[in-house]
Amino acid sequence: MLGVGVLLLGTVSLFLSGCSPMEDLEIRAIRGLTLDNANAGQGEIQVALYNPNPYDIKVNTVDLRVDLEGQPVGRVELSDPAKLPSGETTYVGFAVVWDGPAFTRVSTKHALIWLVAGAQVSVSGTVHGRAYLISRTVQVHHQQLVRLSDLRGR
Repeated sequence: MLGVGVLLLGTVSLFLSGCSPMEDLEIRAIRGLTLDNANAGQGEIQVALYNPNPYDIKVNTVDLRVDLEGQPVGRVELSDPAKLPSGETTYVGFAVVWDGPAFTRVSTKHALIWLVAGAQVSVSGTVHGRAYLISRTVQVHHQQLVRLSDLRGR
């Protein structure tokens, strides 16, 4: 019986030591930014998360902030865990809680550039993922130009 336990422990140790550490997830793009009644502070955003790992990752929690032209205007919440398949980019939908006064102030200040050329929208913070026994929180950051015409309102 002792031999089986040692063999099992050795096999598990070999398996775990052979597992590569979890590589950082990457934000590849953002799309589908909505302003669902911005005064009430609700909206949505879709974030393209790339999983470079050779195994699927389940995203459990996020702590992400949305900035417009470098100013914080909202935070992102994950309503349900999301599965990121190995080696793929997956769009994950998140709820956005807008800071109504901050969003109005910043968007009004940069309205012309936002309308014509697009404004810098960035999403940054942490994503906590889990795969098998490996659990990790990684820093992520992405910014891109978003035109006012790209926004969807409801």
